[in-house]
Amino acid sequence: MLNQTGNLESLQERFIDAVGRFAKEIGITGYTEGRVFGYLMLASKALSQDDLVDGLQISRGKVSTALKILTDQNFVKKTGVRGSRKEFYAAELNLWKVTLSYLLHQIGGRLANLLEVFEQILADGNEMKKNGQNAFERRAAAHLVRRVEKLQGFARAAQSLLRQIQAVANLG
Repeated sequence: MLNQTGNLESLQERFIDAVGRFAKEIGITGYTEGRVFGYLMLASKALSQDDLVDGLQISRGKVSTALKILTDQNFVKKTGVRGSRKEFYAAELNLWKVTLSYLLHQIGGRLANLLEVFEQILADGNEMKKNGQNAFERRAAAHLVRRVEKLQGFARAAQSLLRQIQAVANLG
């Protein structure tokens, strides 16, 4: 038995919906982006935005936004089709590559944000270390600066490790 309804179209829609829910539940993308990715996974050739709008019955704006997110996260790649000016899209079917790229991108972005916060705390801490109101405040600020520098060193080493992993995995 093929499925409960015995209908290939129904089975495909269930797959597309399941990919959408899966992507949303694990936090990789939203439901719509997951559905677009699922639809592209089933396609035997690259599809245009128009193909996705028609096939998924969602607005052009939602498809455009989903494709931007999916392309930025390397889930989907743009491709050209001979004789057409339109952009076409295909799912990246190497799911290990996609997942690793996504994780490295997410962790790298969070580390970069954290390093920015550390820089500001260090600047303020160093200022207080020099110009604190009393010896206790200056010592406490110096202690805080040492701790932040330790975390900053760890975050920079982690960034370096991520770049090395990306290079070895050929993820750009």
